[in-house]
Amino acid sequence: MPRSGWCKGDGQTASAPAISAGALLFLSQNEYSRLFLDRLKKVWYNLDVFQIYFKYLLFSSHSICILLLSHVRYLAKSAMRLSEKAYHLIKEKIVTLELPPLSVIEEKALVKELGLGRTPIREALNRLEAEGLVFAAPRRGRFVAEISITDLQKIFEMRMVLEGFGARLAAQRATEGQLSQMEAVIQEMLQVPGQDSRAFMEIDERFHELLYQASDNEFLIETLRRLHALSLRLWYFALDRLGNVKDVMEEHIEIVQALKAGDGERAERVLQRHIAEFQQRIRAVV
Repeated sequence: MPRSGWCKGDGQTASAPAISAGALLFLSQNEYSRLFLDRLKKVWYNLDVFQIYFKYLLFSSHSICILLLSHVRYLAKSAMRLSEKAYHLIKEKIVTLELPPLSVIEEKALVKELGLGRTPIREALNRLEAEGLVFAAPRRGRFVAEISITDLQKIFEMRMVLEGFGARLAAQRATEGQLSQMEAVIQEMLQVPGQDSRAFMEIDERFHELLYQASDNEFLIETLRRLHALSLRLWYFALDRLGNVKDVMEEHIEIVQALKAGDGERAERVLQRHIAEFQQRIRAVV
């Protein structure tokens, strides 16, 4: 009777009886492999755990190892997707002030409201804490970070330099598809009534995200996203007092024109003016 080997750390193989015993023990004690086994049952006509002992010759142990590892990777990716979803949903609540500054973050309430498990919620909160939007107080829990007006100047100083550099890169690297997306966002912006500041904020966020992506530098993109999120909180804080911001938003048209012309210097100059004008408006009302 041919023998099949089981995956071992040193690259060696084990005999057939050892395979079955080890596999049964692993499959019966590990929750990931139990889920994996449920999937195998659907393929193997409802085999139970003990039937695997008699069916192991149908599959080499190498194949089983690959299937197990593939399934664990699948579960890990699923968890990452849930964590990413939780991150964006909670971040939006913080940025738009639905979760006010210094408010307590109730994990159980978020689990119920978002329909996600505690693990992705906690992973998202850890990420938001690293980005400065959440802070932890010993023995008290987690809180939404305070909005610091004194940080306004520092944030805009960073954005002026880094977004300007990103605009230069985008002028060299933006694809036709990215430029078309920017133009579509601008057309949407032109249809928004002048007093609808919240709609302008949402469109501005989408435009800047496209601009960041066009820089084709993932390290720069992550930094700019973090700075922009901090800026957005300040904008939403002053939203009702900003008045008509349509004239500032229309600078997006000039930015795209510069990008299409491959004029990085002009794109940087217009973008920096755009950021500076927003800063002045916010400082005037807070």
